[in-house]
Amino acid sequence: GSQLGLLHETLAFKAICSHKPAPIVHYFGNSARNETTLQSFYPEVDLTDPNSVALANLSAYIFWDTHWSAKRGIQIRKKFEAESIAFRGDDVGNGSGAESLWRWTDEVEQEHYEWCRNHDINPTAVKAIEEILHVVLNILFHSHFEPEWLRCSSPIPLWRQKNCWKGEQYGEEDLDALRWVFGVKRSRALGHALSSLSNEGGLSSLAIQRALVDMAGDRPPPRTAAAFIRKKKERPIACVFFLSGHCQFGSRCKNSHSPNAVPPPCRFYPTCTNDRCVYSHGDATEDSTAVARSLVKNPLEAIADASVISGMEPVEWYFLNESKLLLLGEGNFAFTRALRSLNLRDFVSTTYEGTPYMNDVSFLKNVDATRLHLDARILSSVRSRGTSAFSWCFPFITDREEDEAGHEALLLGTFHSLTALCKESSSREVFSFALALQGDQLSRWNVLRSALRTGWELTNFSHFDTSDFIDYEPCRANGDPFPLDKARFYVFSYQHGKIA
Repeated sequence: GSQLGLLHETLAFKAICSHKPAPIVHYFGNSARNETTLQSFYPEVDLTDPNSVALANLSAYIFWDTHWSAKRGIQIRKKFEAESIAFRGDDVGNGSGAESLWRWTDEVEQEHYEWCRNHDINPTAVKAIEEILHVVLNILFHSHFEPEWLRCSSPIPLWRQKNCWKGEQYGEEDLDALRWVFGVKRSRALGHALSSLSNEGGLSSLAIQRALVDMAGDRPPPRTAAAFIRKKKERPIACVFFLSGHCQFGSRCKNSHSPNAVPPPCRFYPTCTNDRCVYSHGDATEDSTAVARSLVKNPLEAIADASVISGMEPVEWYFLNESKLLLLGEGNFAFTRALRSLNLRDFVSTTYEGTPYMNDVSFLKNVDATRLHLDARILSSVRSRGTSAFSWCFPFITDREEDEAGHEALLLGTFHSLTALCKESSSREVFSFALALQGDQLSRWNVLRSALRTGWELTNFSHFDTSDFIDYEPCRANGDPFPLDKARFYVFSYQHGKIA
């Protein structure tokens, strides 16, 4: 499903097929009402086809996620900004910060129950499916797993990306969520693809993929090239069968399935007229991510015009964002010195409790990452300097490094504060937040869920190699170095109004 660009749709569809009760309330002994309710969410439902009924329930789940869950998130973000809820010192993770706004109280439970009852939705079912998606994504993005095909789908569901919606009108009176998210034709293609996935237990047939292409139209998206600013490393040759979606060797393949691999040259270039050619057309730096994006048959382009997750190296990201960069949590300024060693100078460093000692570095003291939107110095940097890229390498709470709930709350508060800060910018450009984390901290700290709740989308992940940064050795508060054998680099992006 992910390789077809349908990760969330497939997960939710399979959860619905295997989970009871279904999202749509079933009224025993009232077949006429059940049929009417199913048709309200999916007018083309076939009551004799289990997959068709599952599609109606998928539409109901999407409706709930966009009209209840997403709108609750918007309300919480506004409340965070209005009440300036944030952490202070030892209060991190004690339930009084941003995480308190997300607590599922008895009042929220009652409000949720009433809303679901008014829309013929089972409140227990939709919450269970939401949790299934969250748990599975955490497993997939675990550092010991993290398959490359994850790059084919955004961690943000397409139905949460309002700029990808195809329907012209939507609202609580219009329950057919599939239509206003994917459009009439694309929702049909989605139904065929999901049914095929369910029936075959694997990738849908090439015929289904081609049907999705037909839904997309004839326009090929532009090709892109990867620019490596500091150094170009030798990269393996890409497997063209994997790029075409039907490599039979899997992990035993002698060629690479990595999106950073170089496609072999096209022997017909420059006269090649195949818009779907998976071979390189003369650019040695072109990577397989660019080729994958150029394949019109990729349903990411066919259904929702979404983009794959890139694998940009950390060094490249810092070079590209130098002039608009602000570093968070520079306790001993070790990373600041490492960037300086790479001749990066036009950026600002901040610390919460550290003491800077370099005279030629722009720095700010006593900066709380959960109160950035309330700090006049940070606001000035965003408004006048154009700061739009933020970075935090290996965040941790002093003396509480194993406190998972505390670190989850810390990053949730940071995402909340960054969202409020981005709204203060006069421009509507894309903001970015880079996180360097150890091992499976992304999963253990529920970072993807915090990002979704605050409107941030994961757009890049790659390995974080400290050897790329001269003399950089992250340390704990007592001076002991961090274990960085599986360090990862994640980049999240925020664009005002994109995520529902």
